Amino acid sequence: MGMFDGSLSFDQVQRLLQDEEACIRVLFDARWPDGFRCPRCGRSSYSLISTRSLPLYECSRCRKQTSLIAGTVFQGTRTPLRLWFQAIYLHSRPGGVNALQLSEEIGVTYKTAWSICHKLRHAMSHAEAGELLEGWVRIQDAAIIHRATPTLEWQPQEQSVLIGAS
Repeated sequence: MGMFDGSLSFDQVQRLLQDEEACIRVLFDARWPDGFRCPRCGRSSYSLISTRSLPLYECSRCRKQTSLIAGTVFQGTRTPLRLWFQAIYLHSRPGGVNALQLSEEIGVTYKTAWSICHKLRHAMSHAEAGELLEGWVRIQDAAIIHRATPTLEWQPQEQSVLIGAS
């Protein structure tokens, strides 16, 4: 999705994804770049069930119904997709965004913003969890905690810890 690569401003993303129909098209193209495929039988033909707020796709062969948001970070949400996409954009910026900032920026309650942040961070942490860091690893942010005892000798219970993540 080119809109999340930093080439667009937040205002441009808001204008591009101003309604649910635009968000549905973007999500459909991201989920099924080569067109819809039934998760059960792999067939590409479907019937559109549009009696819900988000469309439901029913396979023409096996009749399996598939929601656009099933199995995604959006599953089970009542928050509009346009707000989710705005949150994704804000999380993708350098430095990210916290729940309080997100709630103010997209106009949702703190509880909703916290839930969105939690789900996005969980999804991002699992996306590449199996890959180890390699090559030169640089630290962007660091926090140094002073030892409780000012002596030069390490106590038996004290250990230095280095934690890394991408």
